[in-house]
Amino acid sequence: MAFGSAVCAQVVIAGNHDLILDEGCDDRFLTRGEGNSALKRKKVDWGEIRYLQNEAVTLEIEQRIAADDSAEGRRDSAFQYPAIRDVWTGLIPADTDILAAHGPPALCGDFDGENGPSGKRKVKGDGYLLREIRRVRPKMVICGHIHGPFGISTIKHDGMQAVTDKRQMHWGGYGLVEIMKVVWAKITAQQNIERSAQTLVVNAAFAPSGTSSEEKGAIIVDLSLA
Repeated sequence: MAFGSAVCAQVVIAGNHDLILDEGCDDRFLTRGEGNSALKRKKVDWGEIRYLQNEAVTLEIEQRIAADDSAEGRRDSAFQYPAIRDVWTGLIPADTDILAAHGPPALCGDFDGENGPSGKRKVKGDGYLLREIRRVRPKMVICGHIHGPFGISTIKHDGMQAVTDKRQMHWGGYGLVEIMKVVWAKITAQQNIERSAQTLVVNAAFAPSGTSSEEKGAIIVDLSLA
């Protein structure tokens, strides 16, 4: 990962094709791969790379300063689950700054141009993950899986976008009373100033997709501007 100009750590998170890393796939995909998956898993040498699976880790990020004082430059594969299954609520530590997840949250970094039967955008991200991001308010979420929406998008924690999201996801609690609460909070400046006012969602899926086949480079984010 690169934050600003400083490459601070090598952190990886498995995807749905990393069958050997998912113990749940050992019995379901006996014909995939060669040999014993459990044995191969134990032999994986990560070196200095930190592999995260439902874990949190604190990283000390060194900010390198240039001479001019400016900063330099779902279960048909591994780790998938049904969309209706909540695996996120209460999982992320409240002081998380950067979240790495395989797939994106709903409505942000998940739209690849495909529409549903009604003609509206097809939501491919995880709604429970979106709710958890709104609770914790990390500075950044790094994800992939949906290849089309490669790039950076933003979740604003100003209340109004939360109401809009609830309407799009058909969640309850987006009636007139909810909207009036948001408006009143804006008028009286009632907001959580201890956490980020917005979360950057970085979809770093580099593989080509049906809507995007061009070469995709690295995404570099300066967290001091987030």
